[in-house]
Amino acid sequence: MADLGCGNGVLAIASARANPDARYLLVDESAAALASARRSWTENLGQRAAAFTLGDGLADAAAGSLDVVLCNPPFHAGTTVDEWVGVRLLEQARRALRPGGALYVVANRHLRHHRYLREAFDAVEVLGADARFSALRAVR
Repeated sequence: MADLGCGNGVLAIASARANPDARYLLVDESAAALASARRSWTENLGQRAAAFTLGDGLADAAAGSLDVVLCNPPFHAGTTVDEWVGVRLLEQARRALRPGGALYVVANRHLRHHRYLREAFDAVEVLGADARFSALRAVR
C-alpha cells in the first residue's frame, strides 16, 4: 500500500490502524514532509515497519505493482496554484495499480480530480464529502 504525496503521513497512519497486516510505502518529494511522516508514523505506530521514499511520486514504481494507493493530491507547485500537479500523481497511481486495485483520494472539491478519475478508472465511488473535500474510491 502506498501513500502518495504523504505529507505528514496521516492517510497511511489511519489506514495502518485499520489494516494491521498491510505493508506501507510513504512517498513525498519533500524531505521535510517525509521527515514529518516518519515522526508521525513512529509516534502513532511505534516500531511497525514502513518504507519512506523521497522521490517523484510513483514515477519509478513498476506498472501493476500495487494493490492500494492513498492520496490527498496537492493543488500547488511551490506557491502557484496548479491542479495538474495532483492529476500527475493520480496518473502515476493508475499506472502503478494492478487491475482491480483501488485508489483512495481525499480531494479538494474545487478541483476537477473527480472528472479525471471518472475518465481514467473503471469505477469511482464517493465515500463521503463535505463543503471542502470529497473522499473517493477509484478502481482500476
